[in-house]
Order: sequence, then structure tokens, then C-alpha cells
Amino acid sequence: VPSLLTLPIELPGMTPQKVALAWGWIMTASGVGTFIAPLVVGILRDSTGSFTPGFLVFGLLAWFLFVAGFLLPNTGDRRLGPPGKVASPAPASD
Repeated sequence: VPSLLTLPIELPGMTPQKVALAWGWIMTASGVGTFIAPLVVGILRDSTGSFTPGFLVFGLLAWFLFVAGFLLPNTGDRRLGPPGKVASPAPASD
């Protein structure tokens, strides 16, 4: 979920209101998934007699999201300036 939360900020044409709406949908989907996952595992356990099918389903889903996170476009480099130059923090005011 954290990698998904960074993406709306970097999309062209996004306003703070649109970013907040996107974050709301992402967090809602995360909450619904957190609620439903144990129910699905329990249903699969009751129907198969083993926790293995439920853990396989959600393990594969977690692996898919892990890989998808690496496939997201890198959008943060453009703020660093020219290649090889690291942005320095603003000087402290007295």
C-alpha cells in the first residue's frame, strides 16, 4: 500500500483534492481486503480442511503486489536536479 500512496502525488494534473480522493480509495480497498481476507481463508479452510489453499491465494496476491511495486514508474528522480548532483537541504535560519 505505501508504494501505491506515492503514485497519485506524481501524476500530471493531480490536485490535493484528487490526491486525497485517490488515497481514500486506496485505503478503503486496503481496509476491505483486511476485513475479507480472514473470512476467505476461513471459508477455504472449512471447504478443504486445510489452511494451505487460503495461504497460497493470499501469498500469491502478496507476491504479485510486491512485483507490481517494482514495476511502478520511477517518478522521483526529476526533483534531484542534474544526474550526479544530490539535492542538499535548505540552510537553517538563525
